[in-house]
Formats: sequence, C-alpha cells, structure tokens
Amino acid sequence: APDVYKRQGMVPADKIRQWATPALEEQTSRSTLLDDKETYLLVVPLIARDVPLGYLAFTRAVQKGDWDRETCLFIETAAERLALALDNTRLLVETRRQAFYQEQLGRIDDIVWGNSSIEAIMRQSVQELGRFLGANEAQLYVTPSPPEIQSHRVLQSQTEEK
Repeated sequence: APDVYKRQGMVPADKIRQWATPALEEQTSRSTLLDDKETYLLVVPLIARDVPLGYLAFTRAVQKGDWDRETCLFIETAAERLALALDNTRLLVETRRQAFYQEQLGRIDDIVWGNSSIEAIMRQSVQELGRFLGANEAQLYVTPSPPEIQSHRVLQSQTEEK
C-alpha cells in the first residue's frame, strides 16, 4: 500500500492524523519532512474560541521545498477564517433549531391556553407533540387521574389529517 501512496503522491490519512494530533493539542501549525524523505507535510489546526474543530493538511514534494513563513502565515490566516466560518455556521444551525423548538412550544402553549376542556388540551397537546416529533404514535398517561381526565392514545395518521 505505501507504494500506491507514493505513486499517487498521497500520504495515508493515519500518517496525517499522527502529525495533526500534536498540532491540535498545541494549537499550532507544524511542518515536517515525512519518513519517506520525499514529502513535506504541513498541518494547520482549525481553532475557534480555543476549541479545536479539525485541521487542514497539505503535502508537497521535497523538490518544491518546505513552506516559507509568509506562505504559512497566509495558510494560518485562511484557517482562522475557515474555523470562524465553521463555528458561525454551527451557531446559526443551533440558533435556528432552538428557534424552531420555541416556535413549536409556542404552538402547543396556544393550544393549551386556548382550550377550557382538559380532554381537549391533552388530545391536542399529544397530537402536536407527535406531529412535531414525526412519531407514529403518541401517548399521554396521567396518574392518578380523576374520572374526567383519561389517558389518550393518538395515532400519527390522525394528527396529519389537520
């Protein structure tokens, strides 16, 4: 297998990971001449808010030489921007998910406060929760229950009709 990588100019992922791990732990770029003495490897960590998100890895033939300081600074700046973009995207996705959950809870609150019948509140709450979760079945059990409050079993197919 090493011959395949050599012919294609590729470095095995486990070799890159081996060099990337210390770079991530130290949160600093590392350039090294690999054991084959034919390939330079540059590993640049992706760090956002002091949290390692991953790394960029670049290889090139020894004939082209090691990366100079100016090139490393350029790559590090690009990695910082990439890490920030990744972190911002993660935060945006999380915020959207939380907003969606809050919207669904608001719908359920509207149902609960819009009904005066305990049975209607329970039925509609279970239907909405089941619909939101994509559940095949949603159940609500209330114990101990006075005679006017009963457990409700609502099938998802019933909730989708509305």
